[in-house]
Amino acid sequence: MSVTATPPLGAVAVTARPASDLLERLIAAATAAILDERQGLSYEPDRLRGIHVELEITKAGTAIEGRAWIERRTRPIRGDRPLPAGKGG
Repeated sequence: MSVTATPPLGAVAVTARPASDLLERLIAAATAAILDERQGLSYEPDRLRGIHVELEITKAGTAIEGRAWIERRTRPIRGDRPLPAGKGG
């Protein structure tokens, strides 16, 4: 995925400090990675446990790749209970 998105409307843009350029690039990269998971986030939102975002940054502070993945709560099916010790193999 190439990260070229800009922050969505309403996102806070920080421009008061020299590090703000880096912060804005990180926000844009995280936003793009999360938007890639938009469909998954809208599916069964009550089971959503979290979204993980990973950004790969160069020494110069350029975001070269962003990844996001979703974690959901699951419940085991009753038939999948483990067998008691010594019952099966």
